[in-house]
Amino acid sequence: MTCRLALVCSLSLASIGVAVAATGPELNAAIAGTLVADSSSIAPATLHWADWALSAPPPTVMEKTFMPEGWDPHEFSSPARYFWPNPSKPGGLPWIVRDGEPNLEAIAKSDEPRLARMVGDVVALVDAWSATGAEKYASRAELYLRAWFLDPATRMKPDFRGAQFIPGKNRGRGTGLIDMATFHRLLDAVAQLDRWPGRDVVERRDFAAWCREYLAWLDSDRGAATESRAKNNHGTWFAVQRASFLVFLGKDAEARTFIAQSAKRLAAGQFASDGEQPLESARADGISYSLYNLAAWEALAELGQRCGAKFDETPMRRAAAWLAPFVADPSTWPKSQKNRVPANADATLAFWLSARSAAS
Repeated sequence: MTCRLALVCSLSLASIGVAVAATGPELNAAIAGTLVADSSSIAPATLHWADWALSAPPPTVMEKTFMPEGWDPHEFSSPARYFWPNPSKPGGLPWIVRDGEPNLEAIAKSDEPRLARMVGDVVALVDAWSATGAEKYASRAELYLRAWFLDPATRMKPDFRGAQFIPGKNRGRGTGLIDMATFHRLLDAVAQLDRWPGRDVVERRDFAAWCREYLAWLDSDRGAATESRAKNNHGTWFAVQRASFLVFLGKDAEARTFIAQSAKRLAAGQFASDGEQPLESARADGISYSLYNLAAWEALAELGQRCGAKFDETPMRRAAAWLAPFVADPSTWPKSQKNRVPANADATLAFWLSARSAAS
């Protein structure tokens, strides 16, 4: 049976808020999920999450309380995650970087955790519908999509120009596109939901139109263009994001070319001959960011399978083998790792060290 993505997490309802408050690799570890071979199977935690989402109010961009002055609340906005008020400056402006120390209080007031919750809830709801056939899950997922993307009173405009702004310095940055890192999971879920017989035809059309507008913005924005040239995990996640929209919109030929070209360019500058990822291992959480980049490559490989794109996966398998001993025993890591290793570390390594990957 065709493999599909399912949200497999060990979170209880009580810990969902913790996952939403997490950032970067930690956040995506909670949402990213793993592969399961049978679409009729579902992890108990996923069904638990879906049941919770049946009664939880859908999040929207209108709920944020922290954004630049005069900002349109319909536009996504999030603060740069590792930036803090400068204690030596009046009013703390401009904020300064403290790598490895996410400003969770500021992030919690922004759109970032609401986007993360929306993606996680929709994926869980669609997984629950696919596994059980209960239309209540599909209907609720459709409500979430309506609230975030379509309802004129609450919709998010199709751009991401306000992501990861630095108070006192700018109103958004191209690097903020990393906040969309889990969006490919949402598009997978929506593609599955579109096969529901009860799906609203007009809303299905309007969601696709939103995606086309967003892709047009992504291809024309100056900050996005800069992000597309990033050499580290930001560049890999940008490739995942753009490829996922192309695949969702049925632009497979363009997706094949884009994935092949992006993979060749990115791999050439990311991996040392021994498998280390120097741009990631140098971070304050070197293990986490090395895994984070491999998770992006995993997503890109999955998208490639769907549209017929192939690339040499040898560097990723070598990187996973190099990283595995440090994941098993982080105390042996010779560089910085401020926070604990993400919960999905073993799944990410297993993907690249599996027989499937070796046979590619």
